[in-house]
Amino acid sequence: MKAAVEIAYRAEQAQTLAHELADKLLIEAKESNNLPAAAKKLKLSLEESGEFSRSFGSFIPRVGNSEELAEDSFKLAKETSVALKSTKSATGSWSHH
Repeated sequence: MKAAVEIAYRAEQAQTLAHELADKLLIEAKESNNLPAAAKKLKLSLEESGEFSRSFGSFIPRVGNSEELAEDSFKLAKETSVALKSTKSATGSWSHH
């Protein structure tokens, strides 16, 4: 039982740290208006989901299911170069949109 609690605690802490880092990335990207530079400064790598359409529903390639992210993705203007917020996907990863 103790091992299961420790695993759950570590997973929770990892999610908390990932969220904090996603928020730092978002703040840095907004300040510099340059997501790649912000990621480099924080020693993070960026990955793209690739193109997807509304017909995919809430599924986003390489991310998983996220209703909020899917909806917000289609609200972004082409001119918007930096995400407006971060969202946790069903797979537990954090995405900016």
